[in-house]
Amino acid sequence: LFRSSDADLAVVLAGPLPVSLKKISLRSCKGITCVPESLGQSTSLQEIDLGYCAGLVSLPESLGECADLQMIDLSCCTGLVSSWGEAEAFPW
Repeated sequence: LFRSSDADLAVVLAGPLPVSLKKISLRSCKGITCVPESLGQSTSLQEIDLGYCAGLVSLPESLGECADLQMIDLSCCTGLVSSWGEAEAFPW
C-alpha cells in the first residue's frame, strides 16, 4: 500500500510507480487535478483510492488496461468528468 499527501504528491507522480504496486491511496490530496497515464502501467494494481480529491478533473484511459484493478474510490470527486460518460459507466 502506498499513501501520499499533498507534500510529496508531485514527487510520487513524477516518476514511474513500481509495477508490483497493488494499492495506492491519494485520498484527500487537494492539489491533484489529474492522474498520470503511467499509473495504468502498474499491471498489478488492484485498488486506487482517489476519494475526496475535489480538484481531480480527469482519469487516464490507461487505467482501463489495469487487468487486476478491482476497486477505484472516486467518492466526492466533484470536479471529475468521465470520458466514458456517467460515473457509473467507468469500466471498473
